[in-house]
Amino acid sequence: MPPTQAPDQAPTVDQPAHPLHALTTSELTGYRRQLEQAIAWFGRQDPVPAVRADLLAALDDVTAEQDDRARIARPDPGRPPDVSTLTLGDLERTRRELAAALALARPGSASQVPIRTHLAAIDGELARRASQQQPRARP
Repeated sequence: MPPTQAPDQAPTVDQPAHPLHALTTSELTGYRRQLEQAIAWFGRQDPVPAVRADLLAALDDVTAEQDDRARIARPDPGRPPDVSTLTLGDLERTRRELAAALALARPGSASQVPIRTHLAAIDGELARRASQQQPRARP
């Protein structure tokens, strides 16, 4: 538990040991909490010290990093995975691995959604390739 600070003393904001992109999620959250507490404390001072602007800029950077991580973690539901560059062997192997993962996933689990999306993309690509290889009947 962090030491408590006297109400008349400015909270300390420890400079992270690494760049923001290299911090763990919990380190980034802790740094954000320190920034928010310091910004709130400085906001209650009269006049407001100039250092508060620097803290706000740092908080903007932390928030942007957290938003980037959240965006990257969310799949784009409007765009199916591109499997067209995979070889036939890779498609079949990936399909087997995804089918096994789907069998292990709990019923109703959210983890089934991306698995099923990838399986559908692979099945579509396999069907597309199979239709291209079938000889066409001549009139």
